[in-house]
Amino acid sequence: MVIAMVISTFAFAQHTKGKHDGEKKIDNMKAALSLDDNQYATIKGIEKKYASQYASIKKDSSLTKEKKKASIHSVRDEQNKEINSVLTPAQQTKWKTYRAEQKSKRKETKQKAVEQRDAKMKEALSLSDEQFVKMKNANTDLKDKMHAVNKDGKRDKAASQKIKADHEADVKTILSAQQFEQWKTYRAEMKDKRKHKHH
Repeated sequence: MVIAMVISTFAFAQHTKGKHDGEKKIDNMKAALSLDDNQYATIKGIEKKYASQYASIKKDSSLTKEKKKASIHSVRDEQNKEINSVLTPAQQTKWKTYRAEQKSKRKETKQKAVEQRDAKMKEALSLSDEQFVKMKNANTDLKDKMHAVNKDGKRDKAASQKIKADHEADVKTILSAQQFEQWKTYRAEMKDKRKHKHH
């Protein structure tokens, strides 16, 4: 019973969080564009309608990763057109600027996360500046190659394993024997954290 109560409480909290995030987004938009009550209510309805469409696309296992991305992009364009139809010309200009600012903020947040992750790796492995640059290049190379062989959401297991093995051999030439062992431990810890975060 206690476990059931905990799960129910967590589920409710997650639902409430999602609801609050959506409402916060509309409230921020209302303040940025000086929406009147009728516009606010209409756009809130639009947001709710398209949120369900995004969820359906993400849950559709028949779509590849690239097709999901294209579908979401298409739906987002439709949503923006519908929102634009509710706005005055002046608000449409503000809306365009607002979206650009939000996109820039997301990009900046992502870049900071990457920088923090790289800095953490450098500290954890006690990398020299030269090693740090080589490790970053090796990781970028790994990411690009994995993306190339696993495009369209189809995972090539054999090719992926070969790329990972090559990457590990490359890392071994960059690090000392002690650093290499630390890197394997560090990599396992990061993988475990991502798994727990996902769950």
